[in-house]
Amino acid sequence: AEIFKPEYVDVLKKHDGKNSIFESMDALPTIPSDLFLPDFTNGIINEGEKDFIKALEDNNVSDFDAKGSIYLIHGDQDSWVPPFNTDLAYDRLKARGVNVEKRVVEGGTHEDLTTLAWRKIFIEELNK
Repeated sequence: AEIFKPEYVDVLKKHDGKNSIFESMDALPTIPSDLFLPDFTNGIINEGEKDFIKALEDNNVSDFDAKGSIYLIHGDQDSWVPPFNTDLAYDRLKARGVNVEKRVVEGGTHEDLTTLAWRKIFIEELNK
């Protein structure tokens, strides 16, 4: 089934694992739901896309046993990933006994934290 709006299909097809999706961020909508066809979005909202929802549940990135320390960074102005995702990951990992830390960057956007800015933050934290 087609899930993406036609104007974004070619942009997304460029990413074959050899390059980064972030190379085309300017060509993608800033509101993630604008990327998808209305039928797909409605299917998610009304729980009609059960296979897709199951795939997301099976690939839950916050419900796993970590073998090392984890440092979560989230920008409080992130329009792509809601802050509760980071909070949930932190709480789940902490409950499992994982050595996990979390930092919320004031004014930080998703784009800010996918560029060199996150490296600077990481180095600052290491040097504390």
